Amino acid sequence: MPDPDADIRARMRRALAEAESASRHHAKGAAAVQRRGRVSAPTLPVAVALLTAGALIAAIVAIGPHLHHTAVAVHPKPSPTAAPVASTLLPTLAATPLPASPPATAPVVVLPTPRPTPTWDPPPQTVTEPQLVYAAVGSDQTPQGTFLRLAAMDWNGAVHGYVDAGTGDCQCAGVPEQFPATYLQSPDGSRVVLSGTRMVAPDGHTVGLVPAGAKALAWDGDNQHLCRLDGPSSSQLSWVTLVTSRPVTTLPVVQDDFWWVLACSSARNRIVVARFHNPPNALMTMVELRSLEMSSGRVIHDRAITSGQYPRTSGDGTVVAVNSPGSTTFYDPDSGAVLHTLTGQVEHLSWYGNRAIVLTSQGVSELVDWRHDAVLWSLQESGIEYWSHELSDDLALKVQDTTSTPAPTPASSPSPSPPPARWKVVMVKPDGTATTHTVSG
Repeated sequence: MPDPDADIRARMRRALAEAESASRHHAKGAAAVQRRGRVSAPTLPVAVALLTAGALIAAIVAIGPHLHHTAVAVHPKPSPTAAPVASTLLPTLAATPLPASPPATAPVVVLPTPRPTPTWDPPPQTVTEPQLVYAAVGSDQTPQGTFLRLAAMDWNGAVHGYVDAGTGDCQCAGVPEQFPATYLQSPDGSRVVLSGTRMVAPDGHTVGLVPAGAKALAWDGDNQHLCRLDGPSSSQLSWVTLVTSRPVTTLPVVQDDFWWVLACSSARNRIVVARFHNPPNALMTMVELRSLEMSSGRVIHDRAITSGQYPRTSGDGTVVAVNSPGSTTFYDPDSGAVLHTLTGQVEHLSWYGNRAIVLTSQGVSELVDWRHDAVLWSLQESGIEYWSHELSDDLALKVQDTTSTPAPTPASSPSPSPPPARWKVVMVKPDGTATTHTVSG
């Protein structure tokens, strides 16, 4: 039987020989053309390579029918064939305009630019212990006025020193936080302003001078700053120390009216003010309660008051008690809400406003938990001065001591003077527990 592989090899040798012969023949022709200058030098190798490849393909085609008995059929997955890119397609693409963007169907919403929020970094609430109260314990009539002597007493009854308050109106000393006063102590008693101008320490030495022109002052709970009203018609509200001043706002000026600072709290970023109507030859009344943001002067809430006579405010400014004939109404200054109403006159509120000293129509002083209508303590006397302990609901009041007799002045004294008055300072806890301390000038 003849060998088929030998026959295939013979056919391939003949095909390759023919391809080689054809390649040499075309190469000679290409060389002749190059010698005549018709084809550049780089064209010749290219032509030879093409001819050689064509001869090789012809040989493979010649022997192809004889390879079927040894070939392995392979069926690759069909792949997409990229369409040839004709040179005429490029101008067509360049000339074709891009489709226009579809028109917007929804309206463009422009958000308002937010207003910057004023930065507010309140100072630390510095409270000096032991806290002190300043009680007017002595007075002397002089041609210049009434001379006052203040005893700086802590909440255990110990006297830490005396301060000469100078001359002033002693009748206003009982309500320094609401009306013009001869002395105005800081909440913790570490400082006291005398006659609205001189600030002194408990030992009496001068710390500094308050800038002149203030018509109303109220201590901040940080015991370093004050809120003050000054300027035209006392309408310019500012937050100050002895050397710095930060304007807050200008309050509206109303004929026959004036504003007063009730509370000043940098910790809460609040100032509470009241407007009083004071027409000539008529009774002064409170007509408006306003809460302000200290950092911006923005009005938090504004409430009209009817039949208001005089207010009492908690130290932190969260509760305002407005006294009217025969009763008192408690307000939240930030919302204007009425919190409670009771019979009697509130003389003083605790720092947090949870306790009140109420004076009844019979002249009895009572410690009242007004939120629950509970009387926790009473005294058959009316107070002359009142204080609240900062950061607590402790209260204190001063009454005249009528039970003890002061020591007589020696007859040998070259200049006999009336015996000094003696006072009782009563410290009352929120549960009604009270301690009494005697102090004299």
